[in-house]
Amino acid sequence: MKIYDSPGASLRDAGPTGLQPIDWADGIVVKIALVNKVMSRRGGGGERYAVDLAHHLLSFDCQVHAYGQLLEDLPQAVQRHPVTAPVRPGFRKITGFIRSVRSALGDQHYDIIYALTQFYPTDIYFMGGGMHEHWMHVRDPNPVMRQLRYLINPTHLVMRRVERRLCRAANCRVVIANSNMVKRHAMVYGGVPGERIQVVHNGVDLNTFNLGVCRQLRTSVRRELGFGEDQIVILFIAHNWRRKGLETLMRALGMILRQVPRYQLVVAGRGRIGAFAKIIQQNKLHDHVRFVGPVDAPQRYYAGADLMVLPTMYDPCAGVTLEAMACGLPVITTASNGASELINEQSGFVLENHTDATTLSHYLLYLAEDPIRTAMGQHAARVMQDHSFAKVAQRTYEIMRAMIRK
Repeated sequence: MKIYDSPGASLRDAGPTGLQPIDWADGIVVKIALVNKVMSRRGGGGERYAVDLAHHLLSFDCQVHAYGQLLEDLPQAVQRHPVTAPVRPGFRKITGFIRSVRSALGDQHYDIIYALTQFYPTDIYFMGGGMHEHWMHVRDPNPVMRQLRYLINPTHLVMRRVERRLCRAANCRVVIANSNMVKRHAMVYGGVPGERIQVVHNGVDLNTFNLGVCRQLRTSVRRELGFGEDQIVILFIAHNWRRKGLETLMRALGMILRQVPRYQLVVAGRGRIGAFAKIIQQNKLHDHVRFVGPVDAPQRYYAGADLMVLPTMYDPCAGVTLEAMACGLPVITTASNGASELINEQSGFVLENHTDATTLSHYLLYLAEDPIRTAMGQHAARVMQDHSFAKVAQRTYEIMRAMIRK
C-alpha cells in the first residue's frame, strides 16, 4: 500500500499551473483507491461526486477501488471494499470509519489514495465539505458559545482534531479545494501552505443540466405546478433550510410582493415546514410559497423556474447553484458560497451578508424584468460550459498523474 507518512514534494515547481504536462499515450494504468463514507446517486453532493468521479476515472483507463460504508450506483468495473463503522456516538462514527478503512487497505498498493471525507493518511484530500472549524465560527461567532458547543458535543472536537491532523503534510500530500474560499480556510484553520492546495471548482453534468433540456420541460413542469407564464418562479432547493437562508429569502420576498405580486417561491428539499409558518404568516406569503419536498430530478424544477436564490450561511461550492446556472437561470447567492466565484454581474448577484433581506429584495425587484432575467440566464449557461464534470475529472486525473511522476 502506498501511504505517505512523510512530507511529499510540492507542486510548486511543476509549471505555471502547478502541473507537469501529461502524456496521455504513455500506457500507464493508475491504480486508485477512492474513500468516502457513502457513494450513491441518491445521496448529497459529495456522495454523487464520488460516483461520477469513479465513472470518469475508468474512462481514463484507471483501475478504481472504492472504500466506504455504502457503495452503490458504481460501474461494475469498480472494485468495492465495504467497511463498517459504529452508528453512535457521533465521534465514534468518525474515528471508527478511519480505523476500518485503514484495516481494509491493509498492505494493498495504490498509486493514489483519494479521500473525499475525513480520512488519513491519504495522497489527496478533496475538501468538498469545506472546513468544519470555519462552519463552527459561522454558526457561533461568539467564542464563548462556540467553546460551549465543543464541550457539549465532543463530535465537534473530534472533527476539529481529525481535520487538523489530515491537513499535515505527513498525512496528506495534496489538498483539492472546490473553491478559492475553501483554499483560504484550509490555509487559515489547517495551516496548509498554498502550494499544497489545488483549486478545482465543482462541475456539472451538462448532458442533464442544460438550456435545451429545460426548454423542452418548461411548459409541462409549470403546468404541473399550476404556474402560468406570467408568474415569476423563484427556486430554493436545499435540505438544511435554516443554514441555506430560507428565512432571509422569505423576508425579502415579503418586502416586494405589493410591487411584484407575480413572484412565486418553490421550496424543494427536506425541512420542517412548521418552523417557517410564522415567517410565512408575518410576510403574507400563504399564496406565494409551494413546498414540493425532496426531488429526484432537480432539472425539472430548474426548467420550471425563472431564477434561483440560495442565501446560504456557508457552502464550500453549492452544486445546485452551478446546476441552475447551467440550466439558464440567473442566481442570487452569498459570498459564503464558493460557487459565487463563478458569478458576475452578468449572471447573478452575490450578497455579502446572508441575513441581508433588504439588498436581496432589491435584486429581486431588478430581476422582475423578463428581458433582464433572460439575458442573465443565458450568460450563466455560457459560463458553465467551461465547468463540466468531465473537465473536473480530467483536471483531477492530471493532478494525480503529476503526483505519481514526482
